[in-house]
Amino acid sequence: MSGAGPGVPRLERGIFMVSIDTELAWGGFDHPTREARWKLEEGSREAIRRLLELFERYEISATWAVIGHLFLDSCECGEGRAHPEIPRPNHAWLQGDWFQFDPCSAAAEAPLWYAPDVIRALSEAKPRQEIGSHSFSHVIFGDPGCSAEAAKGDIEACVRAAGQRGIRLRSMVYPRNRIGHESVLRECGFLSYRGVDPAWFAPLPRYLRRPAHFLDDLLALPPPTVTPRRQDGLWVIPGSMMFQGLDGLRGLIPSSCRTRRCLTGLARAAERREIFHVWFHPVNFVTRINEMLKAFEPVLRTAAQLRDQGAIENVTMGDLAERLQS
Repeated sequence: MSGAGPGVPRLERGIFMVSIDTELAWGGFDHPTREARWKLEEGSREAIRRLLELFERYEISATWAVIGHLFLDSCECGEGRAHPEIPRPNHAWLQGDWFQFDPCSAAAEAPLWYAPDVIRALSEAKPRQEIGSHSFSHVIFGDPGCSAEAAKGDIEACVRAAGQRGIRLRSMVYPRNRIGHESVLRECGFLSYRGVDPAWFAPLPRYLRRPAHFLDDLLALPPPTVTPRRQDGLWVIPGSMMFQGLDGLRGLIPSSCRTRRCLTGLARAAERREIFHVWFHPVNFVTRINEMLKAFEPVLRTAAQLRDQGAIENVTMGDLAERLQS
């Protein structure tokens, strides 16, 4: 790689990157519709299994950003609450203790809160998949309620849980893409994190962003391609686009729109020697799973063809950061 300015490397060829926010119950316990979200998450293991099959078919590696609590086989309550050793955030929208929904049970009894089987599947997958972090308990790092102490306690717990399975965490995806306390990542040995997508509608007022995002997907507008940058001792690798699910109002958008956007992103990455970084959650594939996989498979097929032609590479977040470090 040659330089393209301070902290911004020039890539030798385009890159196709996939990151997957793997949460199960932890992603929505602080939301008013948590029960509906948990019901949907029951299909996430099937989505993970079938995504891994597609990745094996097309020899694609992804970064799976996993909630640290999912590394555990079980946990117990102490001092009348779960994980008393971890400092709590104080997010204004959630009443009660941050771990109040933790069942203090085991994987067999509470499979949405513990997922050693998922960790094994990811660890044994071919080609190699990167296991990264999505925090230990889905703390919102960029929120004022998350202190430096809470951020450090959460990340250290995640590093410990992964280390007990022989996994070194190099990459971070912040819950809800709310970035904060980057120094904690650096201190805990991380190399990279996913930056916010540079979407055209990002500067709009919050109440306009959701309809603009819907329009973006409906019209299949070309997604941005991105470049990594060095910031505060970490490599920031922005996302390009989320591969939206078919649940709710998003189900009105034809699945082919998602495919077209991704194919445009791949072509742009090859032409500009930049990164096309698509991301999603396994639960995004649960509603109408066959249709979602049918929409995603041409993206992987095209990426594999471009890779075999030497036009792009398929690289994980951690592998790219290691390369840039060296």
